[in-house]
Amino acid sequence: QPALRMHGHDDLEVAARLAIAERLDRAHDHGAARRDLVLEGFVITRGINGIAIQESTAITIRHNQITAHNTHGISISTNATGIVITANLLANNEQHGLQVSGNSEATVTQNTMRQNGVRGMSLNASRATIVGNLFEGNLENGISIVSGSIAELTGNTSTGNARDGFSITERSRAALTSNMSRNNGANGVG
Repeated sequence: QPALRMHGHDDLEVAARLAIAERLDRAHDHGAARRDLVLEGFVITRGINGIAIQESTAITIRHNQITAHNTHGISISTNATGIVITANLLANNEQHGLQVSGNSEATVTQNTMRQNGVRGMSLNASRATIVGNLFEGNLENGISIVSGSIAELTGNTSTGNARDGFSITERSRAALTSNMSRNNGANGVG
């Protein structure tokens, strides 16, 4: 049962503590408290972006269903770092299931990105570690890595996408290990 269910076309701003965990990490933070924001267990549908994060750090997005948005399911942009995206369903969004752009950095694990209008995931001028995700049935590429992005991809499956399973272009660099690409419309890796 989701903690919060959001439907409709209006924006909802939640100003309460969503799941803010404060922890003391003396070894790394020299005794300072560190705050992490965790967004977990939500069903988010029919907005502009499901979740949009800019100029932020130490945010975890996990175990959510984020579907049917006018642009992206999740948009991470403008120098956002330390973002962890894990075990989410990102489906039926008009553009990308997940967009990471603008010199941002994310760890993306165990998500399903399916039937999005353009790409399952787009990494644009950013960095990411991408492990164990499913990119399926997207109307362009399963995942696109563009504009000088740097990525490590391990154990991902890209299947049934209209174009490439994994697209790496525009001076981008990617290390691919044990990924699977099958039944895509163009290239397995392009």
